[in-house]
Amino acid sequence: MSSLRHEIFDKSNDAASCPATVLYYSYSPEKEINKQNIVTHISLKPNRFFEVFKMFTVEKHDKKQLFQSYFMDYDWIWKVLVYGNVLDFYLLKRLKEYSSIKDITSIEEEFIIGQGLKRTDGKNKKDASILIGTDFLDTNKNKELQQFYIKPHKTKWKEQTVGYLPKKIEIFDAPYLFIKEGTNSQFNSVSAISYTNVVFTSSITAIKAIRDNNIPILKAICGLFNSNLFAFYMVSVGSSIGIEREQIHVEEKLNFPYNSSSKLVELVSLIEKTAKQKHETEKLTKEYQVAEINYNRLLAEIDKEIFKIYQITEQEKALIDYTHEISIPLIKRRDKQRIFGTLNLQNKKHKEYLTDYVKIFTDHYNNIFNSDELYFEVEVWHSAYMIGMFFKIIHEPSKANNQIIWKQDIESNTLLKKFTEISISNQSQDLFIQKDIKGFEEEAFYVVKPNEFKNWHRAVAHLDLSEFINAIMKAAQEEVSL
Repeated sequence: MSSLRHEIFDKSNDAASCPATVLYYSYSPEKEINKQNIVTHISLKPNRFFEVFKMFTVEKHDKKQLFQSYFMDYDWIWKVLVYGNVLDFYLLKRLKEYSSIKDITSIEEEFIIGQGLKRTDGKNKKDASILIGTDFLDTNKNKELQQFYIKPHKTKWKEQTVGYLPKKIEIFDAPYLFIKEGTNSQFNSVSAISYTNVVFTSSITAIKAIRDNNIPILKAICGLFNSNLFAFYMVSVGSSIGIEREQIHVEEKLNFPYNSSSKLVELVSLIEKTAKQKHETEKLTKEYQVAEINYNRLLAEIDKEIFKIYQITEQEKALIDYTHEISIPLIKRRDKQRIFGTLNLQNKKHKEYLTDYVKIFTDHYNNIFNSDELYFEVEVWHSAYMIGMFFKIIHEPSKANNQIIWKQDIESNTLLKKFTEISISNQSQDLFIQKDIKGFEEEAFYVVKPNEFKNWHRAVAHLDLSEFINAIMKAAQEEVSL
């Protein structure tokens, strides 16, 4: 129920709404036998039924069934399945094979990791006179720490004593990567490198490079922390985001998989300069607009390079995009009108969106049905409430553009209306099940589901394709066994 906690406890004034979980289980001491048990994991999401009628509705991809061995061997899968699926799990499992940032920076002769000072800490008093006159980074004022940028310091440290002072005082000697306690609105970490000595508080964690030849590692980490891959990773496995409060613990940040390249380091160097131009130029000026365009371009190039060095596939890119386009907005309770909104074939972008879904299937089946008088074609049946896709094996090459036939006639609307009636079932007074309708015919198979933006993302296409492939293989194996 974590993903619905704000909607359920909407009268609470607490920033951290308590998550609720219901577990059904029975004790068994047979560990090896237990690994073969099927665990049903259901995570309800905000949807238009709950938005309008306050009805709990279990949708198709809210329910996952996996062998218990996954949960025994990979305890982090519990969180993955709240917002993700088994495809996300395999991507994350692969990423976790890399050394972590903590592994790379734990060599004491090369790096120091720690938080800054605390002004007060009970009755403790520590002498901080050695820091007097040093520039002070005050994260409580004027957003002094931004992604790839630290605002010029206007104040100096003046206090003789503090409540807590790091044991390794040299952590206040540059260069170091600053990591802010919170995140930005897209769950990227907010981090930047300081090349000059600065006093900072415990709201910042610093990774200090003892030698300057390790600055490229700091730059690579800075790029990673500010990336879309980082946000995807933390939404998937972070213990707090989307569960209790939207925060990332320092230990979780440091456990992010590390990788680098000379190009990534170069791009971070460029975006540092561009971020400085952007933040130190008056808004509404031409110079600011140019700097912002260049900043966003470099940010996209950093994401592209990170995808390259981690060898992110097209399927994995779709999963990451789904997190940013659907999951994060739902966690942040924003943009629901778009996510739950309908797709209109008269809208060019909507039609392209559906075409991207179809392309996942055509790319796969064109490798199978492209000769011997067997070819592949897709009919898309569209109505205001439902969309149906009928994947057909035909006996001559498709004449349709992108192998897609678009249908909005009376016959297709009538059929889709019938599918609407059987797609939702009432389990109790306040609990409903929303099903996708999937089926097979002699030379075709089909999927019908609600006309909602979130249901037709290309990441969902990969899931649907996987289900069809598994069903076809299972049917073939059963036929052979007969």
